[in-house]
Amino acid sequence: MSEPVDLDTTVSVTRREIWSSLTLWLALHEPDLIFLEDVDVQETSPVPYLYSMVSVADKKKALSTVGLYTPEGMAFLMQPPSHSPFSEEEEAYKTKSFSLFVRGFGLEDTAVHRLRAHILAWEQAGRPAPDNLYIQVDPISNNHHPVRSSLIVKKKWHQFTLQWQGIP
Repeated sequence: MSEPVDLDTTVSVTRREIWSSLTLWLALHEPDLIFLEDVDVQETSPVPYLYSMVSVADKKKALSTVGLYTPEGMAFLMQPPSHSPFSEEEEAYKTKSFSLFVRGFGLEDTAVHRLRAHILAWEQAGRPAPDNLYIQVDPISNNHHPVRSSLIVKKKWHQFTLQWQGIP
């Protein structure tokens, strides 16, 4: 894979769902998560179009997305390739659902498939929202045994157990 590759995940989302739910899911499950921005877009940009903004002060255009990085390649969330940032139709993209795509760059497509797998797992889990997230903090020395679907984040002194309510 030397040219960018676009993969339709077949998961329909809104931009609000991405920021309020999917991004948190990715941050908790993917250690190689990255955010990418182009804060001075001219005619084109290498940043895949997920979100766009225009500065009120200086009218500069910006694009941003989220994805993952591996030494072999990168993959980023994006809107369908047919959607154009900074267009008159863009206002409709803000509230309507669209099929989420992944754009991959690099020598291998491992990152593309890994990111797609996270999206499908999020979808299968019912698109858990942060308002249903229960977080328990224990000293690292505690022998807390979480339920199967919990996510454990270990730090130097504490262990965080994250569990979405309603997910067994």
